[in-house]
Amino acid sequence: MEKQHYGGLEVLKLVMSLMVVGIHTNPFASLPMLNALSSNGIFRIAVPVFFVMNGYFLSLERDKFLPWLRRIVVLYLLLSLLFSPLWLDTRSVGDCLASIALNLATGWHHLWYLAALILAACLAYLGRAHLRWMLPLSLLLFLGGVALQAVALWNGNAFARSIHGEFDLYRNGLTVALPFLLVGMALRRRDPQERVSWLVLVMVLAVFVAEILLWDRLWGHQTRDLYASLIVVAPVLFLAARQVRMTYRDQMSARIYYFHPIFEMAFKLNGKFGGGKVFLVTAALSVLLAYAIGKLKGVQAAGRLRWVRLIP
Repeated sequence: MEKQHYGGLEVLKLVMSLMVVGIHTNPFASLPMLNALSSNGIFRIAVPVFFVMNGYFLSLERDKFLPWLRRIVVLYLLLSLLFSPLWLDTRSVGDCLASIALNLATGWHHLWYLAALILAACLAYLGRAHLRWMLPLSLLLFLGGVALQAVALWNGNAFARSIHGEFDLYRNGLTVALPFLLVGMALRRRDPQERVSWLVLVMVLAVFVAEILLWDRLWGHQTRDLYASLIVVAPVLFLAARQVRMTYRDQMSARIYYFHPIFEMAFKLNGKFGGGKVFLVTAALSVLLAYAIGKLKGVQAAGRLRWVRLIP
């Protein structure tokens, strides 16, 4: 099963990577309701969709899984090293070691996706003989994460205040990556010709938007990652894109995701935390960098640069 055979999914990956850029740069920062619907709402579907795709295409056969895992771990360590000037605490040796342990365990900023993917994939591999009962358990973990996020946003007692803003407590490998990864695996085990109608897609997206508006009404414009309807919306969107036949082969979405913080943080270090211009420039420069890396990978001399080959 080769990912490049599904042109619709390749386009979806590219769109989702740009949505992640939108999450981090808030293109509609000056328009609170539109920002709530986009960066704080619809754009949050991106990473769950990535996890569904990971699960759909991930092989748990030992001779395929272990090389994949080794490549992902090395990529994660290299990216963590690249961005370490932004998270490494150098005040003392103890602080330095603590920041290394914390950031490698949870993943700095956007790298939480890789940290969560590694954990979820390892759990799926270890429990590969019991995936059928792991799936409902993981769905309960996802709903638990949604509930914990609601408590944190409520911020109404000492416990809620203590977890307010602690995103890694409810957005992690157990509560997000594992459920969507296993959903992707379940979709692969079903009829590969299974289709969803566009009416169903529109309906689930409408439910998703309604939930976004409900959360916004209850908790205001506070940052949110999880919506209960994502557990349905992400796989339905995945199936809808999978059935779109086209010849496009994605070469840039992963690179946009991994490297866009270079430009995002350059703006933030200069006091610009969002807006349409920040989004457009960050997206444009990320696309150019992704394209340049693709060209570098195609240069024969780059074969000696082993780290280049690790980049998707």
